[in-house]
Amino acid sequence: MLGNAANEEIMNLAHLDCARWLLLTIPNGYEAGEIVVSAREKSPHLEIIARAHYDDEVEYIMERGANQVVMGEREIANTMLSLLEKPPVEATVTG
Repeated sequence: MLGNAANEEIMNLAHLDCARWLLLTIPNGYEAGEIVVSAREKSPHLEIIARAHYDDEVEYIMERGANQVVMGEREIANTMLSLLEKPPVEATVTG
């Protein structure tokens, strides 16, 4: 389902009580943290993965109950480092 989970009506339409996963891709980590709290209230066993830009957002979201938080900048850096370990021909990324 695609929609703004900060909207209570959207959260109700998502039927979190039947869901296994909640993937939060919104760019605002603090808003994501509040959505995590709301989702946890509706479905305590839900697996929640959220997105963050900064370390403080990661901490905020995790403290509110997310199972995992992906920080885009860190993932980009890790991928760039892994490319350094490959021969130049293999390291070429097309897109």
